[in-house]
Amino acid sequence: MKPKIFIILILILISVACEPVTSEAPSQKTATVAPLTLTPVSTKTRLSSTVLATATPTDISNKLSLPDFSDLGSGQYILFKTYENGIDYLIVLSPDKRIQRKFELDKEVGVSNDGKQLMIIQSGTEPSYILDVTTGKWEEINLGRTCFNPSWSLDKRLIAIACFVNSYSLEIFILDTSSNSLVQITNCLEKENSCIYPAWSFDGQYLAYYRSDERSGEHPKGICVMDPISVESDTCVSGEIGPINSDTNGVWSLDGNLILAHDGEIRFYKPGEPEFQEIKSLDSGIDYFHSLQYSPNGEYLIFPGVGNQLYLYSFLTGMFEEMFDSHESIRIVGWVVIE
Repeated sequence: MKPKIFIILILILISVACEPVTSEAPSQKTATVAPLTLTPVSTKTRLSSTVLATATPTDISNKLSLPDFSDLGSGQYILFKTYENGIDYLIVLSPDKRIQRKFELDKEVGVSNDGKQLMIIQSGTEPSYILDVTTGKWEEINLGRTCFNPSWSLDKRLIAIACFVNSYSLEIFILDTSSNSLVQITNCLEKENSCIYPAWSFDGQYLAYYRSDERSGEHPKGICVMDPISVESDTCVSGEIGPINSDTNGVWSLDGNLILAHDGEIRFYKPGEPEFQEIKSLDSGIDYFHSLQYSPNGEYLIFPGVGNQLYLYSFLTGMFEEMFDSHESIRIVGWVVIE
């Protein structure tokens, strides 16, 4: 039986009902559109004003040392978090497997899919920071919530982000960096779901996120995809696709395909109405992994292994390669691009 999926989408307090989208019976290789109901959000959270600062850590905060990429050579670099002797580090790794930088940092880190902006997230009332990698300038902002997994829109004005709404559930919010507003756009908690890992496509046409079910027993979970045009225009969402079975977050290729992993296979889906069609899959050789990231130049995928390794898949060679082996867990952040 297909689940009903509920979405909240509002930037200015509105109450507009969307017509449900008719679902078609799924085939083995497709994910269908579920009917939707729009429910208005009762409040709109305002953020504190932002402050533009220099890249020098002491100019921003005397409590937090922020990473500095200014002296890295041009190129794209892998970012991931790991632990050593109880200390949390952010590692900068080049595609030739050399560690370029190692920052002691116990904060949540996110990076845009083009590698040009980076966010250091702190909880609650503590300030968070957004770095423009090209200019080296930091912007300070207070989210007022505990949040994770930022993903930037094409023009960098909007940031989709997962934030806690109670002690165990997260919803997807939109941070508008021009108006300093933070608005909830999903209503996963209504079905005892939790929503994380928002991911904007490179062309801005789609916004994906991962929906899990907190109830006991077997329930649908995986990647859902919405049309973010309604986020920009303050109108309701006419439909969403999913959930598509996945063990990982969803990422997007440069040519607009959705990429995810399930049962150790990396799967590629072509967007379509009313369903996404699986077009190919790759056997990673690993039974299970929980995250992946796509490189800004479209040449690589990176993902963690079961034994705390970091793997890279090259679209140019069609080969998988171990990049790093840690004694502790690895959490992939993404890629940073230095010009």
